[in-house]
Amino acid sequence: MIEKEDIIQISVTRTGNHFLRWLMRLIYIVWIPLYFIKEVMTTLCDLKISFPDYVELSQFLRQLAILTMFLIMFYNSEFIAPYQQALKVTTRSSLKLWLYTEEPEELTGFLKNEK
Repeated sequence: MIEKEDIIQISVTRTGNHFLRWLMRLIYIVWIPLYFIKEVMTTLCDLKISFPDYVELSQFLRQLAILTMFLIMFYNSEFIAPYQQALKVTTRSSLKLWLYTEEPEELTGFLKNEK
């Protein structure tokens, strides 16, 4: 729990450039299925060839990890997409809180209110 007396600074910041967000969505939506078809499925088919199993399994796990990383990045970008502003709260104990909300001014007024 954070007490109102511990709050040093409250500021509202923009969460990034939203102008090219559609381009990033397009890249993710096109790249992720193509990567899955080209790399992951090819490696699964190569498991039938006479390569040592550990080589193909390590390639498959590496490609699956890369795919998972990009899926997580896509999810994170879509998760904060509706929030164009963030409320940053700094406390005396050097704790910094980032609150993503649609109306940060309302929450700022609540935090600054002494009642």
